[in-house]
Amino acid sequence: MKKAMLFLLVVISLFACVSTVFAKDASEMIGTITSYVEEIQKYPEALRDACGTDMFKQKLSELANLITGANDAMMEAGLPNTLNLWAVYSAVTSHSSDCSFFESALSKADWSREELDRIGYKFGLYDSRQMCEPGVWIGMTVGEANKALGGRWDLWLSYYPDRAYNVITHCETDGKNWEYWANYWDD
Repeated sequence: MKKAMLFLLVVISLFACVSTVFAKDASEMIGTITSYVEEIQKYPEALRDACGTDMFKQKLSELANLITGANDAMMEAGLPNTLNLWAVYSAVTSHSSDCSFFESALSKADWSREELDRIGYKFGLYDSRQMCEPGVWIGMTVGEANKALGGRWDLWLSYYPDRAYNVITHCETDGKNWEYWANYWDD
């Protein structure tokens, strides 16, 4: 019985050590991974602009290098790689003959960035902000959220420009749409 308990204690101790090493590696690598993925998000536009020119192959090669770097960093950090970054490359190459890849490639790159956020929050690698939809969290101003959401509230803010500085205090979703409350609604 004592041997079994000692063995169990050793196994638990080893697991705790491995978990600590994983968290340290991942937390050190998340900035690098984020940089790679954010750079990849810029490439659909750069490739669209270079399509049909000699620069296209060079930009495509740079994209492949960034994807490889991001995937290697995910592996080094010990994180599950569900980013599917090669889908961005495939979207470009499958429609490069007519340069019609931009929307598809950008959509896949944006999805990969959102997936990285999900992984980062799941493993506690980002701060503990309460997130709403991707890029928006409790505590940011309405103006910052509007910018993050691509100007979804531009018209409304043109009527109430002073409300851009109010802070988001609560958000809810029905699984499809988001509702927001800010400190001026709470008065």
